[in-house]
Amino acid sequence: MGPILRSIGVLLLGVIVAIVIIHGSETLSERYFGFLNDVDKTNTEAVQKALADAPPGALWSVLLGYFIAAIAGGWLAARLSCLWPMAHAMSVAIVLLLASAINLREFSHPAWFVALNLLVIPLGSYIAGWLVTRSRPAPIEPAQRPSS
Repeated sequence: MGPILRSIGVLLLGVIVAIVIIHGSETLSERYFGFLNDVDKTNTEAVQKALADAPPGALWSVLLGYFIAAIAGGWLAARLSCLWPMAHAMSVAIVLLLASAINLREFSHPAWFVALNLLVIPLGSYIAGWLVTRSRPAPIEPAQRPSS
C-alpha cells in the first residue's frame, strides 16, 4: 500500500473510532441525565429546547467524551502512520472540528460549551500525537562515509 493511501486509511480509521466514542458519550449522557427521553429527535425545535434545558453535567460528560475521542482517534491515526504522526493526529482533530462546527451551528449551545468544545478536540489530538512521537525511536541517521 502506498504511503498516501495508508495515510488516508489511518485518518479515516482514527475519525471512525473518534465518532464511535463521541456517539457513545452522547448516548450515555442522554440516558444517564434523561433530558432527551420524551423528545422527538426528528423535531429540531424540540431538540433545541431540550438542549437549552440540559443539565450542565450532561454537557460536561459530552465534552469529556469529545476529549477522549480526540485522544483515541488521534493516537490511532498517529500510531498507524508511517510518517508524520503529529500531522495525522491533528488531521483527525480538523475533521472532528468541522463536524463539531456543523453540530454547534445546527443546535445552540452555551458559550462555555462552544469554547471548550473547540479547545478539547485539538488539545486531545495534540496530546495523542505527542505521545506517539515521544514513544517512537529517533530516525537512524545514515552511516557517515569514511573520508578518504
